[in-house]
Amino acid sequence: TGNLYGDVCEYTLQYSLSDDTVEILSIAPVNNKEQIPAKLLKRSRLPKNFASTMTLGERPTDSNFFHWTDIHIGMYLEVYGRRLQIIDADRLTREFYESFEFPLAQPIVIPKPVVIVHEREIPPPTGFGSEEDSLRSVSGSLMPGPLP
Repeated sequence: TGNLYGDVCEYTLQYSLSDDTVEILSIAPVNNKEQIPAKLLKRSRLPKNFASTMTLGERPTDSNFFHWTDIHIGMYLEVYGRRLQIIDADRLTREFYESFEFPLAQPIVIPKPVVIVHEREIPPPTGFGSEEDSLRSVSGSLMPGPLP
């Protein structure tokens, strides 16, 4: 997204061909295997435009909801205010699309953010107290213990 801050979350979209419903589940981070995937969208038909509201008594048409022919790699989906981009598909989905002559594009590679690790430099002693006192103020602990 165009947001300056925020986490990058990964989701899996499961499309059911039998009734044209979609389920969107979050993918747990690699370091958290015990987390149960949370549902962003329970299995239901996914409207193309969440912002539009229907008047009372109006019946939704099939053109208001996503069909498998509308979904492709690189497109953005608006799901409850979240903007999701489809970046890849599994092997069976690719084979299905190719059987209907809708080849999918190559996967989109999202670059990993560069993590900058700063080295802490020990400043020269201030002249007040001993060098141990200056090291203690740099280490940040007020409790006595071994020096770093």
